[in-house]
Order: sequence, then structure tokens, then C-alpha cells
Amino acid sequence: MGMTTASLITVACASVMIASFQYVVVAMQVDFGFSSDSANALTFMPLAASLLVVFIAGSLADRWRPRPVLMCAICSFIAGAVLVAVAPNIGVVTLGRMLDGVGGVTMAIVAVSVINAEVTEPRSRAKVFSFYAAVTPAAFIVAPPVTALLVEHVGWRAGMLPAVTLGLLALLATVRFMPGKRDPYPQAQPRGSSPELVTPFLAGLALAGVGLGVTSLPVSSALSATSLLVAAGSLLTLIVLMHRLPSPTLNLRWCRGLGMPLLLAALVVAAMPNLFFYTNLLLQYRYGAALHVIALLLIITQVTAVGGSLLSGPVSARIGPAQAAALGLFICGALRMTTMFVTTDSPIWVPVVALAASSAPAAFLIGPITNSLLSRAPRDDSGVGASVNKATWTLGSVLGGALIGALTFGAFQSKLAELLSIDGMPLGQAQIIAEEIRNGAAVAQVAVNIAEPVARDDLLNQGMALTSAQVYAYSVMGLISGLITLGAAILMVLYVRRSRSVRDNDDKDRARPTR
Repeated sequence: MGMTTASLITVACASVMIASFQYVVVAMQVDFGFSSDSANALTFMPLAASLLVVFIAGSLADRWRPRPVLMCAICSFIAGAVLVAVAPNIGVVTLGRMLDGVGGVTMAIVAVSVINAEVTEPRSRAKVFSFYAAVTPAAFIVAPPVTALLVEHVGWRAGMLPAVTLGLLALLATVRFMPGKRDPYPQAQPRGSSPELVTPFLAGLALAGVGLGVTSLPVSSALSATSLLVAAGSLLTLIVLMHRLPSPTLNLRWCRGLGMPLLLAALVVAAMPNLFFYTNLLLQYRYGAALHVIALLLIITQVTAVGGSLLSGPVSARIGPAQAAALGLFICGALRMTTMFVTTDSPIWVPVVALAASSAPAAFLIGPITNSLLSRAPRDDSGVGASVNKATWTLGSVLGGALIGALTFGAFQSKLAELLSIDGMPLGQAQIIAEEIRNGAAVAQVAVNIAEPVARDDLLNQGMALTSAQVYAYSVMGLISGLITLGAAILMVLYVRRSRSVRDNDDKDRARPTR
């Protein structure tokens, strides 16, 4: 249990930066003056960059002891957080975020591979994976209030302290509980001591190229095009090598098993929505709430998420992990659409309750769907199984961040331009003003240069045009997120039916009399 405990602490550490950064990025945006699209890209770009090492981490976890891999990952995570804290410009922030992203994803992969290899009994697996799912919302209960207070009273650079502190704690837990000599996977098949790392590197490079190409498009079209070209070249090279090498390190044959494409697709789609991020923005911009107030308000959403995660254990043990995941996805998809009930007159607790309602099923499904995927991986490829799991979640988050972010901010810009034109501003000028605000220009600074008095007063006083556009964009985000989640639920049901059909055919074959 010591290794499992250390693994859960490591997962918590990897979650802290995600929990903290959204409370830092707005204050950072004021200092460096970058756009809302850039802030969105900065939030999701580290996930894209971390895809570069996602398969290398799993391959090393299968062949080396977890301890050295984890120690290197934690050091990268801490170094990235420190670099963000001392960054003089947005370029250094981006580099630091990439370092902590690479470290965080490696930590998560190794931790999950240890859990997957250590716990094999079905009921115990259901319980442990429910704890695994509860770790992230638990980190969100503690980290945001602490980060918000630090940002408000010390500055956004101090917001990196929780990540550095928990990183050091994870380092100590790794040294204390992870074995230095004993093989953590005693039933695994022996592997060569010097595996080739070209195939896992190329697979990660292809995924990272896609991720960076998508997230960097609003910031730099040249970087986006280059990243996508690198992704295409890496994928072609990987395909050739996988066919020519007699025994490539990257073993993905099990991913072609019956029903697996449906399960992988469901996982990618399920990871796309991120209501927490957009609710946080709404509370800051629409309601003007202080960071520490937002952090305290959103604790209720994380408490419900922890409850949903822990509930998934007994439910998954009773009806099966895949069925539990499908149930969670259907409920989550329906509840995510409750954001459409938020209006311009809604008090601040309405979006908080809407988020809390969907947080429980969103957390509920994580443990079962992860368990479903990892149970299909060969035991001696537990690390690669964890890599596939992390790659699908991360790719889904990156694609969802880019797609939902573009649609949400686009809806805001379109609605604001429409309402400003109703206030008397020429439509062409209204569109330019809306685009400037979307791109990070201060509302007050833009408003003073507007000749039309109604439109100017509307912006200066947080009037109907601005608040209506913000609420409209939030509703659009919730509708899209709900539909995407329901799509993932349908894919999961198809996977369950496919798996059941295969199992029934196998039972019939075994029951058929032999001649």
C-alpha cells in the first residue's frame, strides 16, 4: 500500500498546478497584456507539450523502477513552477508551463501504472480508482483558496508556492515509499535493459505536434502550421518503423482489440469539456468577484466532485466499470446544460450550483473509465497502458480547450457586437470594439474612445451589452459541453454492447460440444 499511497500523493501534486494556474493567469494577463485567446492557449498549451513525453514515460516505467522516473519528473515540475514565478515575460512563462506540464504528465503516468500493476482484484481496483479520481478535486479544495489569497495579497508570482510545496512533498514520498531495488511488477515479463525509445518519442512528437498546432493557432499561425507538419512527418516515420523493427518498444497492438477504438474515442470526447475554467472566468468578469471569494465559492463544486468520485467505487464494483462510466457520462451531459439557466439577472450562486451539479457525475466517471481502459492493457505493459490513458485524456483536453474556447469567445464577440450596434454604434465599429475586448484590451480603456454615449456608458458601467454577451457565451459553452459529453456517453454504450457481444460469442463457443 505504500507505493499506492505515494502514487496518489504524486497525482495530487500533478493536479495542483491545474488547480492553481487559473487564479494566476488573470493577474498575469494584466501584467503582460496578452489576449483572452492567449490566456486560453497558455492554460492548455502545457498539456499539448506534455504529450511529447507521454509514451516515453510509460515505456521507462515498464522497464525501469518507478522511483528514478518519478524523481526526474517531479524535479521538472518544480523547476517549471519556479520558472513561471520568476518569469520576466510571457515567453519564459510558456517555457515554465511546458516544463511543469512534462513533469506533471510523467508523474501521473508512472503513478497510474504503479496502481494498475499493484492492485488487480476487481473490487479493490474499483475502490482504488475511485480514490484516484477523488485526488484531483480534493487538491482543488485546498489549492485555489491558498493560491487566491497569495495572488491578492502578495502577487501572482507567489501563486506558484502551492505547486512547489506539494512537489517537494511528492519527492519525499517517492524516496520514502517507492522501492529502490525491488521490482515493482513481479509478475511482469522481463524486458531488455536498453529499450529503443525512438518509437515512443515519435508517437509523443506526433501527438504534441497536433496539440501545439491546435492550441497555438490563435497566437501564431506559423507555429501552428509548423507543429502540424512535424506531427504528420513523425506519424509517417513511426508507421514505417513500427513495421520494420522486429520488436518495437511501443506496443499498441492491444489498442486494436475488439471495442477498443470505441473506448478510446469515448475517453477523448469525455475529456474535452472544462466547465470549471469557464465558470471561473465568468465569476471574475461578469460578477467581479475577488479571487479568494471565487475560490471559496467553488469549494462546493469540488466537495460534490469528491463525493461523486468515491461513489463510483461501489457502483463500479456492482455493475462494472464500463457501465458505471456510461451512466456517469449521461448524467453529466444532461447536467452540464443547466448552465443555460444562468441569465444576466442571476445571482452569483446560480452558476456555482450549475457547476456543482455536473461536477459529481464528471468526477464519478473518471475512475471507472480509467479502470476500463487499463484493465485491457497487458500487465507487462502497464506503463504504456497508463500512457495511452493519459494521452487520450490530454489530447481530449487540448482539443476541447481549443474548440470550446474558440466557440465560446467567438459567441461572446458576436453577441457583444450585436448589442453594441443596438445601442447606436455602427456595426463595423461594434465588431472592432468586440474583437479588441476579446483580445485582452481593458474595457474601460476601449470605452472612453467611443463616441456613442449609450454604448460607452454600457461598457463603462458593466451594462446590459457586456453582461448579456458574457452570459450568452457561458450558455453556449454549457450547451456545447453537454452535447459533447452525451456523445461520449453514446460511444461508451456502444463499447459496452460491443464487449458484451464478444463475451457472449466466446461463451457460446466454449459451450458448443466438440466432436
